[in-house]
This record gives sequence, C-alpha cells and structure tokens, in this order.
Amino acid sequence: MRILLIEDDQELCHVLKISLEKAGYQTDICLTGTDALYYALQPVYNLIILDRMLPGMDGFALMELFQGKHIPVIYLTAKADVTSKVRGLKLGAEDYIVKP
Repeated sequence: MRILLIEDDQELCHVLKISLEKAGYQTDICLTGTDALYYALQPVYNLIILDRMLPGMDGFALMELFQGKHIPVIYLTAKADVTSKVRGLKLGAEDYIVKP
C-alpha cells in the first residue's frame, strides 16, 4: 500500500513517515498544498493523509480537486471545530482526526 502524507509540520511529517513505514506502508511526503496537488493526482496512491491548513493550497481546496479520483482521504488536522469537520467529511474524507 502506498500512502501520500501531506503535512506542513516537518517534525510531525518525519515521525509519521517513520511510523507508517515501520508498519509496512510505502510513504511519500509533501509539505505544501501546491506540491501535494501534483503528487496526489498521480495514479499510484492507495490513501492520502491530509492536513487541513497548508501553505500554497489548503486541504479543502485539495479535496475539491480530488473529487472523482476515488482515493480515500483521511484529514489529520489541528482544526477541531465542528464546521471544519463537517465540511471535510462532506468533501469526501473517510475520517477527520484532530491532532493532539
């Protein structure tokens, strides 16, 4: 399984990448929404883990562009408000996880 991890916090991104790879997942990372758009549209990913707030293009804008691509997306974000969660799920995310 190949995962695209889109997270602008470099430390968190590094820790998550190591953890996912130890669990047996091939993991690519992007630190900006703009870079993520290019990678996410490649037909090689089985799952996208997406931060909500990104430089260049936010997670909601990316999700709008992913619609119809049939790639499961999990939001991993610091935005805990109900409005953001509802919007993310309506855009097609499988889950919306709030970072500690």
